[in-house]
Amino acid sequence: MASQVPWSAPSLSTLPMTKKIKQYNDERMAIHSLHPRGGGGWLSTGACLFHPSLEDLHDPFLMKDMDLAVKRLNKALGRKEHIMIYGDYDVDGTTAVSLIYKYLRSAGCSEHLLSYYIPGRDDEGYGVSYRGVDYAHKIGATLIIVVDCGIKAIKEIAYAKTLGIDFIICDHHHPDDQLPDAAAVLDPKRPDCHYPFEELCGCGVAFKFMQAFGMSKGVRSQWPTSSTRSARGSMPQDV
Repeated sequence: MASQVPWSAPSLSTLPMTKKIKQYNDERMAIHSLHPRGGGGWLSTGACLFHPSLEDLHDPFLMKDMDLAVKRLNKALGRKEHIMIYGDYDVDGTTAVSLIYKYLRSAGCSEHLLSYYIPGRDDEGYGVSYRGVDYAHKIGATLIIVVDCGIKAIKEIAYAKTLGIDFIICDHHHPDDQLPDAAAVLDPKRPDCHYPFEELCGCGVAFKFMQAFGMSKGVRSQWPTSSTRSARGSMPQDV
């Protein structure tokens, strides 16, 4: 049986840089809880948490395949292709679908050329389903943006390719050795991806995709709204 060692946090008065801590007022207790987690950057971490800035965001193009994803999306919009956003049924997946849908609509994508699909938890289960691919084909979609899943959907994405449907994957789960044959695979856990923070949730990856897309258009006015959805998707993921 593991021994139970009483845990006690150091007094705020004994911590370094007490004057800087006090500037956070009601946030002091939250910052206080960060200290025992170790690492010298706990104070700056608290600053980023409670006083975030868009300037703190990493360049989304540091993520592997981001240039390919943006290029394929711009191509679809330019050709007026029907785009379907496919998301997992949990909070991470549904907020990611909402984020991309809302952002693309704000960017001028017609509602007649933008659809979404959430698979049934009980009858379809997790991940990309053949039923979902068939639905995309039925409504005339030629590009599926899949969020919070898809990194292991090799057979389903190969099947979609025979129907003339491309995929852009926005996932955060560990990939297998073989990746799906998609137009772009965005996943910070790819071994060949050097994005600075690999613990993004699925909605976080979707946010980075829309950030990159917005940058390609010289637009970022909707980022605060998108970042709120990204935060909602992150909380249940413990990331």
